[in-house]
Amino acid sequence: MNIVRPQVNHITNPLGFDLGAAPTFTWAVEGAKGTRAEASRVVVTCGGEVVADTGWADLDAKACALDMALAPRTRYEWTVSVRSDAGEEATSEPAWFETAKMGEPWAASWLTCDYDEPRHPVFSRELALEEGKKVASARLYMVGLGVYDVCIDGVSVSDEVLAPGTHSFDNWIQYQTYDVTSLVEDGAELSVELGHGWYSGRFGFVKSDHGYYGNDWRLIVELHVAYADGSEQVIGTDEGWQVTRSNTTFSNIYDGMRIDDTLPAVQPVAATLLPADEAAEATAKLHARLSLPVVPHETFVPEVIRTPAGECVLDLGQNIAGTFRMRMHYPAGTVVRVQTSELLQDGNFYRDNLRTALSELWYTSDGTDLEVSPNLTFFGYRYAKVTIDGANPESFDPADFTGIALYSDFDGERGRITTGHAKVNQLISNARHGHRLPAARRAYGLDG
Repeated sequence: MNIVRPQVNHITNPLGFDLGAAPTFTWAVEGAKGTRAEASRVVVTCGGEVVADTGWADLDAKACALDMALAPRTRYEWTVSVRSDAGEEATSEPAWFETAKMGEPWAASWLTCDYDEPRHPVFSRELALEEGKKVASARLYMVGLGVYDVCIDGVSVSDEVLAPGTHSFDNWIQYQTYDVTSLVEDGAELSVELGHGWYSGRFGFVKSDHGYYGNDWRLIVELHVAYADGSEQVIGTDEGWQVTRSNTTFSNIYDGMRIDDTLPAVQPVAATLLPADEAAEATAKLHARLSLPVVPHETFVPEVIRTPAGECVLDLGQNIAGTFRMRMHYPAGTVVRVQTSELLQDGNFYRDNLRTALSELWYTSDGTDLEVSPNLTFFGYRYAKVTIDGANPESFDPADFTGIALYSDFDGERGRITTGHAKVNQLISNARHGHRLPAARRAYGLDG
């Protein structure tokens, strides 16, 4: 008998989520001779000390809620033991959960910068750690508005994309927690690029030149470094941060991105603090995350379609919500345009169902051979039309393009069914993909 899928609030090893006053513990049993659990026991520890123990009791494996006095920014371990009606007994491998800041005050300030400059901001700071001390753990607590991409020395701290996602920013702002223990070192650069996302970009059915929730850039970051000697250092956003500009000149959830690698570098300047009243209002809305991170999943290698209109169209074979990566190996100044769509009509590329959404990437090459992947937007698509200035569409190599599905980081399917009827199987497949991607379809206004 084995105990599998131990979860807290239906998440495996949740880091920095709002767990509520009574976290819910769930688990499943496999390989048992018995047919039911006679008794179960959940034990929660912190630093080796027991903080909760249900004792052997009739617990609900689908929803066992425990009232616990949780501390902020603390990791807890837990196990569950089960006795079956066949006399078997098993204990799970230790699982864990780690709380967010909870009610702790923020030791960081909100940063902003010039919003009229079209090139997107990159906020940064060099990390000055305490000399001679060994890092035991490090956590980033942060959020950037609209969406952000955070790196340490150019390495992404997580595979999460489009954080903080979409929610009601006028009511609350969900911040994220990242384990950056392996990346933090003295002299490393912490950098955050911002895009418009759902916060300051075009969103909803109201066409406007203004952002849906706001018209500014906002960032708050708090890095907690715990040392092996028990001391802690906190590095937060303040006047010591700098801001420069990326080569992204445009980003929008509906309309895609524009990147120009021929642009000159911009010298960094001091970041600006958000006005005190606006900062206080924004801080009051900060809330530990509730939503699962959106991460890359399946990849798709396309086939090339030559349409009756003479277009070079790539077919992933499946509608996805996601992004792509594309190898760029073109002379400096070459403009590459990638447009996406869900449909063909009369065999040709078709986008009228997107209404005003542009759903495209414009990329201007500086002559460097590299891969480009739009990181501040996503696309709902099966087909991609590639246009390269001065190039024959017939010369495009589909191996240079990879489609990437993006959706929530859930634990996967518990079962699968296949019938003897191809159309029924396709219906099941459609439902499965639709379950993964409804938020993405709603963001594009495709569901009504």
